[in-house]
Amino acid sequence: MSRAVPRFRRNNPALPPAVPNLFEVIVQGLVDGQMTINTFYYADGGGTLITASETNLVNGWFTAFSAHFAAATSADFTLSSIKGQCLTTPTRVAYTLPVGTAGTGPAGHQPSTVCATFDRYSGVKGQAGRGRVSMPAVPNTWVTASLINATGIAAYATFLNDLKTGFVASGVTYVAQVVSRKNKAGPALGASPVLNSTLRTTLGTCRRRKLGRGK
Repeated sequence: MSRAVPRFRRNNPALPPAVPNLFEVIVQGLVDGQMTINTFYYADGGGTLITASETNLVNGWFTAFSAHFAAATSADFTLSSIKGQCLTTPTRVAYTLPVGTAGTGPAGHQPSTVCATFDRYSGVKGQAGRGRVSMPAVPNTWVTASLINATGIAAYATFLNDLKTGFVASGVTYVAQVVSRKNKAGPALGASPVLNSTLRTTLGTCRRRKLGRGK
């Protein structure tokens, strides 16, 4: 039900059921003594799972995107680990790659309660068809009066493109996805390819602020 209009009930289309194999990449970092967590999703187009699938996924993501992720954060931030797991076959063992790489953006960052907000869009309309990414450790020089300035917009451009870009690892093509695991009207696990991504120029508020719970 809508809070503004109590008698209006949203009927958002659900994402299609996720088709094996769907993976989650969990990127963990550290800033101001707090853990940050960002999640990204990829489908392999129904490839055959092997023992090293999660390892190949994580190493492929690291090669393709980790430098861009680091460049989108302040030098005060540390990219600590990357974890890969298969969502459509949850009994498989996840793989975690320790990293320990510092951000390569300018030192000095905004408070940890704010972030740069990116939106991912699939071809499905409504709330289920889009996802949000909250990037921590926004460099001070990229912000003017709570707005991401031209310097910040240019600095985030590569990472913004990464959100809708797949990668190839060990001969397998991984396609970026929007994923839903809480849509009451749809399947328990739904997924749809990312078609577009945008950067909000106003600083966002991190959803979770408890120590160890991520941003």
